Amino acid sequence: MSVTLLILIVNVLIFALIIAGMFNSEMFIYDQHRVKHFKEYYRMLTSGFMHFDYLHILFNMYTLYVFGSGLEQVLSNNLLGSGLGHAVYLLLFVLSILGGGIYVFIAKRGISEYYALGASGGVFGVIYGTILLIPGIQVSLFFVPIFIDGWIMGILFTVGSIVLSMLPSEGNSVSHEGHLGGGIMGALIMIVIMRVLGQGVHGSAFYFSLFGVLPGIIYLVILALKPNWINMAKYKISRLLKHN
Repeated sequence: MSVTLLILIVNVLIFALIIAGMFNSEMFIYDQHRVKHFKEYYRMLTSGFMHFDYLHILFNMYTLYVFGSGLEQVLSNNLLGSGLGHAVYLLLFVLSILGGGIYVFIAKRGISEYYALGASGGVFGVIYGTILLIPGIQVSLFFVPIFIDGWIMGILFTVGSIVLSMLPSEGNSVSHEGHLGGGIMGALIMIVIMRVLGQGVHGSAFYFSLFGVLPGIIYLVILALKPNWINMAKYKISRLLKHN
């Protein structure tokens, strides 16, 4: 059984238990207050296996299957060998979930009542890793038959996530910071793998690293060191939107 299929089955089983009322997801979702004040850091990982409705898990699992199956096959069949390839792929997915949790912890540290859940951090890590390894892969939006190169879509994902995270969040349940953190972690892991294998990051993969990965890292650094800059920008954007 592939690791992608195993992850999918685990997520679906946990979701089924949650829907049936047989599993208390409140103990495992990302809760900023619990993580910050009670050191429940395990939530950064366990939240990546919780989903709140059918569309949420459908989108995450479909995207994981589309990108993850290909990435796992390349790692295990072409680059690292079966055993190591599957292990590295699983490690990339898990660390990407943690990367999303860390990014959220830094970005939302001033918001005590912030909650998040879903595998999207790990999924974005797989997406970014795939784009780096196969930058020319053709990617489309969810069920929209318009395809563009993966590295261009990756840049749009990063820029879009940064922009959307700056907008007023009332009624918005999407963790754009979790997407950014997961994607960046997956990309960094893939860069290390490519270096170890003697593959340089050239061409469109380099452009994706420069314009799709680096901006997310810079944004995190600003969030960590100069959060008042981001807060001021959000305030100005909010006022501008209200006036319009």
